[in-house]
Amino acid sequence: MLERWWNELRLHVRSSGLTVSGAPVWRRRDAKVRGAFDGGPAVSTVDGLPWGELSDWMVRSAVRGWPIRVHVCDLWSRNWAFAVPQGAMAVADVKGAAAMSLERLFDTRADDWHLAVDLQTGSRAWACAVPRALMAALEVASMANRSAIVAVQTDASVCWNRWCRQVGEGDWLLLHQGDRVALATTDEGALTGWRRWPQPAEVLRDPGQLRAWLHREAARQGIAMPDRLLTCGPVPDCWRTSGELPRVQPLSPMARSPWDVEEAT
Repeated sequence: MLERWWNELRLHVRSSGLTVSGAPVWRRRDAKVRGAFDGGPAVSTVDGLPWGELSDWMVRSAVRGWPIRVHVCDLWSRNWAFAVPQGAMAVADVKGAAAMSLERLFDTRADDWHLAVDLQTGSRAWACAVPRALMAALEVASMANRSAIVAVQTDASVCWNRWCRQVGEGDWLLLHQGDRVALATTDEGALTGWRRWPQPAEVLRDPGQLRAWLHREAARQGIAMPDRLLTCGPVPDCWRTSGELPRVQPLSPMARSPWDVEEAT
């Protein structure tokens, strides 16, 4: 019985599959991959992910009853900042504004998404959304394993929750791992944007490309360029020596990105 509460599962919902890792709750950075299920390159909807294989594995494995923490990749999630309407006092008012901005920004029906909102300041908020179909599939999988889902987080949420206390005025976060580069922008200490770079090789070898990306994000959001880039992952030498970039400051060597366990597969 104690093992059930001392350990937890992490379920990474990837673009074309699912990865399950497990670790003691007090040593989450020691998570080890326990199962990986690939839906193949033809996955185009959440329903096409291998949920049946996941449920079968949970029933057969020795993880019955372990609580589940879910990480959802960028493909299946939406992350954005929005202005809180003047006079919005109730949570329902803020969520209503988030739903309207979701439909406007992503050309989708808000009713098809499960929304979560973080009121960062009095005038701005950060929102995350995952498909309701994904939440329904998670519920079925957790029931098959007699487990509780303790959290469902997007990559952007995991990143911000992990390092927000290290972010100062004028700092942006840049994550680099394998063939992926992502940027978290901030303004006055609040998270304002989360972007994946579609062609990482360009910014990894050319500081000018990275600076142009930073300029575009600042101009698009109407915020100031960062004074410092906090980085997680390998930092190319050309970033350190370039006079074109803001000051580059690596996070702690122990810092890990939301993709760590996923990369192990």
